[in-house]
Amino acid sequence: MQDVLRSPFLWLISLIFFCCNLQAGAFQEWAQLLLIQDRGFSTALGSGFTSAYNVGGTIGCIASGYITDRLVAMGPKRKTGSHRLKYLLLIVIVSICLQFYLLKLTTPQTPQYFILICAFVIGFCVYGNVSLNGVLVIENSPAYISGSAHAIAALAGNVGSVTAGFPLSYVSSMYDWSMTFLIVLTCSVVKLGLLLTASRIDLTIGRHSKTKAD
Repeated sequence: MQDVLRSPFLWLISLIFFCCNLQAGAFQEWAQLLLIQDRGFSTALGSGFTSAYNVGGTIGCIASGYITDRLVAMGPKRKTGSHRLKYLLLIVIVSICLQFYLLKLTTPQTPQYFILICAFVIGFCVYGNVSLNGVLVIENSPAYISGSAHAIAALAGNVGSVTAGFPLSYVSSMYDWSMTFLIVLTCSVVKLGLLLTASRIDLTIGRHSKTKAD
């Protein structure tokens, strides 16, 4: 366990897990209320946003795994940096841009099909990110601590999911949904900074030279 807790990358990926699950839960639970109550869209569009978001998330999980597997196969593994991290940086930047658009530039005159496209792409990016977090933990951990490392990172993700519930709804009751999603957007920017930091440090969790028999 000491090998796990001493890893800087594990703490970074745990914070990234927290931010990802907070973002995923916020869009799943509250994005339609942002559109309906703050932006004046119909209930049908709000429900359509949630459906498009989940469809994008399902495809994003599968596609992100396949794409990053191909990227890893094309190049040698390095201690610092990762082909998966480069892909994550790309999809996080895309999701930040679309979140900013929905939060600051969306009006009742915005075409509804474009809102649904944004929902699909955000879902693709967010859930693609969530699915790859666990992969990064496991593939950078030796077998003898991979379960513990993943459990710690997943625990941080669960805390993020919980935070997306009542705490965010409380913020909306004190302010509005725009303020709530400004917090989510800020969390996404923080996640981008964490990914940039992770791409510059040793990704090793524990001592890979140690065997299970040891």
